[in-house]
Amino acid sequence: MSWQIAANIREMFVDLVATDGKQAFACRSANRKDSLISGFNEALVTLPPIDRTTVVLAISSDFERVALRERWGATTALLATEGFENVLEIGNQSREKLFSFQPSKPTPLISHDLSFGVTERTLANGLVEVNLDEKEIDFVLSKLSLSEIKSIAICLLHSNKNKSHELQLASRVREKGYFVSCSHEFEGNEQVRFKKAAQKSFIGPVLEEFHNEFEKLGFTKKNIDLAADFRKSGDGDQIFITCLEDRIITALVRDGKRIARKRLKVSPLSMMGLDEAGMAHVGPAKVGSEPGPVILGKGLALTYFDTLAYSSKLTLDDSPRIKFDQSRVQRVLAPLAKQLRVTPESCAEMFNELGAVYIATEISLLMEEFHFSHVDCKVTFDGWFANLMATPIISKSAFRKFDVEVLSQWSPTIGLLKEIPKGAFEKLTERGSCKFSSKILDGETHEP
Repeated sequence: MSWQIAANIREMFVDLVATDGKQAFACRSANRKDSLISGFNEALVTLPPIDRTTVVLAISSDFERVALRERWGATTALLATEGFENVLEIGNQSREKLFSFQPSKPTPLISHDLSFGVTERTLANGLVEVNLDEKEIDFVLSKLSLSEIKSIAICLLHSNKNKSHELQLASRVREKGYFVSCSHEFEGNEQVRFKKAAQKSFIGPVLEEFHNEFEKLGFTKKNIDLAADFRKSGDGDQIFITCLEDRIITALVRDGKRIARKRLKVSPLSMMGLDEAGMAHVGPAKVGSEPGPVILGKGLALTYFDTLAYSSKLTLDDSPRIKFDQSRVQRVLAPLAKQLRVTPESCAEMFNELGAVYIATEISLLMEEFHFSHVDCKVTFDGWFANLMATPIISKSAFRKFDVEVLSQWSPTIGLLKEIPKGAFEKLTERGSCKFSSKILDGETHEP
């Protein structure tokens, strides 16, 4: 069996597992936001010498999300139905601070100067009322050639009903060597599809550069899966909750098929503190990977990550290059604990409990949205803080009958592998895993 490597590349850390079918390796390394490939390189060094050209590589990365947030994308133009060139600029009423007296408009990914209208019209029933004019397409392409544009988003009205005009326009544009995305590739109304097409065009060229980095490291393109996803499946109704250091992902599985996957608003990077009335709160603000949580030695704002790690006395014995400073968290907690008249330990537990309430509420709302039953479903936790978060989250949820399984912190990354050899990861998956039922909420104990 050839070597398999799976890597979960995130802003703060990289988790990597590797196996040849007989032996298994696991490594966690710190990462850099401005160079997400650096942590992967560091993790590779810990592996024995292998022929990378034959390795099957599965990658799950944060690159697209970080690229959109940091605006790493290429200069992009928009080709839209004439009269609808400003749809992206208008946006919607989704605002970070809904009741602010001085709301700020987010800067669109594509500027107004690079948004061009094209004469055409497809009706809501898919019938074509006005055809594209080839001469006008030539004129628009001549204008694009005067700008330093690398990619183009094509967004025409009702293309989800009839995509012929978008395909015709995309064919002409690709002849000029531009990266192209079309709105008919996505689901939703016009605004949603236009936005997704613009995002794909914006990050497309830089995403290709990121993908090429793995080939430069010696891996063969045909053996690389750069869109690997955690494989969550099973019989009956199940809820998977993956608790990583920078996000919490919930997946709903009905009759063995995943029906929903959502990244929750509350995450370990959510800031915690006291408001003007002295009430504890979680978020909505979050810290970035730089400077990061307090416990990593740079951050100044207390986060859910800090209180979870502080309460659990979390250490990374298998990652000696990553140091946790528990005393620094205690110094930040001390004034908050004094104001609440509790010990720093109790203060951390209070914040952890509050975070669990927020998370349980989000999960319950997601279940209601998809009409997912609270009865007789199985709940599986995995990731860094799974063991610590399982009981408080479940105890705050509206489940009546359920079984809970807590997997090891390496389970999300192992789940990226296309083929998991039997017994290869036994030692990794045993550590920190346990099973229990709803009886724990009645005061009964469970055995890990």
